Amino acid sequence: MSLVLTAALAVIGIVVYRVHAFLSWCRKIDAALASVPAVGKPHWLWGNLPQIRRAGGLQQLRTTTFNALGVDSIKAYLGPMPILITRDPEMFKYVHANQTGSATPFVRIKTPLLNTVAGDNSVVTLDGAPWAFHRKNLQQLFRHQNLTDIYGNIVEHADRLTKLWSDACMQNPVTQTAEILVDEDMKELSIGIIANVNFSADIGALTGMKPFPMADRFQNIADCLERLMPLPPFIQMFPLLPARIRLDRCMKEADAEMLRAIESRRKKDTQSGKHEDVLDLLLNPDLNPPYSSTAIRDNCFTLYWAGQETSAMFLTWACYFLALYPDIQKRVYADLQQLPDRFSSEDLNRCKYLANFLNEVLRLRAISPTTVKSSSTDACRFNELQMPKGMWIIFSIYDMHRHPKHWTDPLTFNPDRWESLSPNYDAYAPFTKGEKMCLGMRLAQLEGKAIIANVVRNFELDLCPGHDYAEKRLYLVRVQHGMKLRVRRREDPQ
Repeated sequence: MSLVLTAALAVIGIVVYRVHAFLSWCRKIDAALASVPAVGKPHWLWGNLPQIRRAGGLQQLRTTTFNALGVDSIKAYLGPMPILITRDPEMFKYVHANQTGSATPFVRIKTPLLNTVAGDNSVVTLDGAPWAFHRKNLQQLFRHQNLTDIYGNIVEHADRLTKLWSDACMQNPVTQTAEILVDEDMKELSIGIIANVNFSADIGALTGMKPFPMADRFQNIADCLERLMPLPPFIQMFPLLPARIRLDRCMKEADAEMLRAIESRRKKDTQSGKHEDVLDLLLNPDLNPPYSSTAIRDNCFTLYWAGQETSAMFLTWACYFLALYPDIQKRVYADLQQLPDRFSSEDLNRCKYLANFLNEVLRLRAISPTTVKSSSTDACRFNELQMPKGMWIIFSIYDMHRHPKHWTDPLTFNPDRWESLSPNYDAYAPFTKGEKMCLGMRLAQLEGKAIIANVVRNFELDLCPGHDYAEKRLYLVRVQHGMKLRVRRREDPQ
């Protein structure tokens, strides 16, 4: 009995010590952020959690607060823990610079949910020298020559989309129109493209075929993440949650399929030196040190999961803005008239207005509306702001892209603003900035140009009266109720 009592007292002592250490750390951060205005009136224990819940999420609450206070930075409380939220381009640039060294001043926030999906050895969960090794190897896939090869895969999927929508329009021979759930088709298209990039696999996207079970696994995983992400981290990992049970099951099935694909490819000749996909790249026997099967799984999984959903939303919102602004749609169509019937990726670079249009889409619907960092030492400082070790810094790219101090008429969709602005503009970071800029940025830009050019040359897009196009901000800016658009086949499709 005395042994049980001693063990219980030891556990209680450890818990009390850790709670005291956590609260002391919170007070240290709170003191450092004393000059930063707070979100509302936080409760001493719950912080801003009730307000976040009433507002529909931290993303919505911070936008409301930025607009009300007109400041660059605010602080919110997740329970007793203070966090810094900013839309300041200079702070964004400072924190995202020099991220490769072993003494990286700012690191990614690692949550159990992220590591469950992306693993511990992927380019999105590592920092410092290990991250630099992975980044250097994976970057080879997105060089100009490889993108030229990938372009053929993009064109094939663009042609499939054209046929699918044309067949739907032909069901109404008089009007040549159809109501299309654009987000669903763009999701399938993006999955098809990224499956080819990762595994050289044709999943039959937009053809009605489903020969690649991994695609369904990833869709199920994305659905689970959408349910789990709004929850606090300690609740996300509760094993009896239905979404958590489903996520664990899907991850187990996806892991088994991924590892089978890796082992199957290992048996093939990897000595040719030509890296046709991500698996070829990571199985290269000349790599030192070589990748383990787990590290290959983590990186393939990450690129597949991240690449398909972000691209799908980018294309979906591009179609929305075309439908919302018919005059802009006409100008994009006129810009595309200079292209030959079968245009190359180099041909697309001549279409200046198309590029401006897509830049503006990414301004108002950034690939990732939020990034989160944590200071790794007590020496981190920005101007007069001290950043104690472990402090969370949330960068709202969504709000930075709408900051009235850095944008003229920030809520107006205006592609012409890019006639005098560069995509390198400090207040513009749809793919983030610095050395950890999105690995697939060039692929996403190429995909956006090719798919939207194909859509506009063959179809006119309109909104469906009465449909709700409200956005839903989580880790991506999604469509709350689906992107239903009215598509009309052009009389002279190309």
